[in-house]
Amino acid sequence: MPEKVRIGIIGTGLIAREFHLPNLILTNEAEIVGCADMDEQKAKRFAHDNQIVFFTGDYHRLLSRDDMDAVVVATYHSNHASIAMDAISAGKHTLIQKPMATTMEDADRLVAAEAKSDRVVMALPYMYSAAFMDAREMINSGAIGRITMARSRVAHSGPGPERGWFYRKEIAEGGALFDMGVYAIWRLVTLLGPAKRVAALVSNTTGRGDVDENAIITLEFANGAIGVAETSWTQQATREGDVIYGTEGTIILNHDHSPQIEVFSKQHTFHRQPAWEQIDTTIRDREMPTAHQHFIDVIKGRAVLRSTVQRGRHIVEIMTAAYRSHAENRIIELTTAP
Repeated sequence: MPEKVRIGIIGTGLIAREFHLPNLILTNEAEIVGCADMDEQKAKRFAHDNQIVFFTGDYHRLLSRDDMDAVVVATYHSNHASIAMDAISAGKHTLIQKPMATTMEDADRLVAAEAKSDRVVMALPYMYSAAFMDAREMINSGAIGRITMARSRVAHSGPGPERGWFYRKEIAEGGALFDMGVYAIWRLVTLLGPAKRVAALVSNTTGRGDVDENAIITLEFANGAIGVAETSWTQQATREGDVIYGTEGTIILNHDHSPQIEVFSKQHTFHRQPAWEQIDTTIRDREMPTAHQHFIDVIKGRAVLRSTVQRGRHIVEIMTAAYRSHAENRIIELTTAP
């Protein structure tokens, strides 16, 4: 393989401009060889603005290039899975923007395609900060005892006017839950393990579009813990993060988006009384690989993939079960877990 991983970008909207491209450049190990968008003029502008030689309105033309090792899928939610399957079939390593899929049928087909391939297929989200890794290690080591409950909230004020497709069910297939709730669910599953039952409520309170703007998902995990994932497109400011409750203590993670963990544990005492301890991970966070660096590290054989399509499938199962739970007013039993 060449020194740099040769990458194409499919979908040239905001997430490609502000997230994928800048982070690929920061790795110093990526060469962007082309881009595609169903709006060819968008692809042309993206290519011109970023000194990319090749652009096209047909992503199959991009996938047919022999001088491309990998692809980033950054399109509408509803076609992430189908484009990713085409990329895998074309022999490309594939990084899939969240959500990995919007239906279980697509999630299953994508998992099957990955299983038949020798390519790296990475499904976002990827949120492995030093603080997150420390919290998971504390939980697994029993530092706060048996986990009983947890909560994660990821929310903002909603997509801007230029991203109107987010509010159209015919294109996005879901709203805030697919867009932001995926992060909260991912965090809980990664910290606590697979879920086995789901109950949810969703709402649209502003009348923008025909998708959900708010969602609360209650999860029962295989280990017996109960968790709540919350999300919204109607929140003007946020200071929430993750809270994990155990029989021997509590962990507050990513509070106010800071690289700090707050831990209350019987193992940490002050004047012989349990006390809160603050752990700052700022320095170590700078050393953690970004999602795109991790993708390249795995392609080059330097790391083991963390954000797998198997994990992504379980997240899709939870989100689609949440929509069913709300629609049918009942608890949904999950059938599989990673």
